[in-house]
Amino acid sequence: MADLGKNSVRGTMFKLNINMTPIDGHTMAEVEWDVEVFTEIGYKSQKVKKADAFKIDDDNYIIPVDSSICGAGRYYVTLTAKIPDTAFDSGFRTERRTMFTGVTIDAR
Repeated sequence: MADLGKNSVRGTMFKLNINMTPIDGHTMAEVEWDVEVFTEIGYKSQKVKKADAFKIDDDNYIIPVDSSICGAGRYYVTLTAKIPDTAFDSGFRTERRTMFTGVTIDAR
């Protein structure tokens, strides 16, 4: 019998549609953003930058996710966007939203 050890979750590639309603009139295509994918256990995460996503339209992107990175569990994403805002010294404000994806990977 094979030793499953740490590699009991072999991994599944899946895609997630990431979307954002315009914030202050800015679409996803107009702002810088990234996504962190993680499970409820949260030991490991996968970062996906805008440049690595596939654009569907100005407010919808598809990101690839490899479950061998995060492992089994309920999958969440945190979308972090830098929105142009003159009220901030840097000229940008950071908006973060964390959401359950509806995806659960079972290790069995």
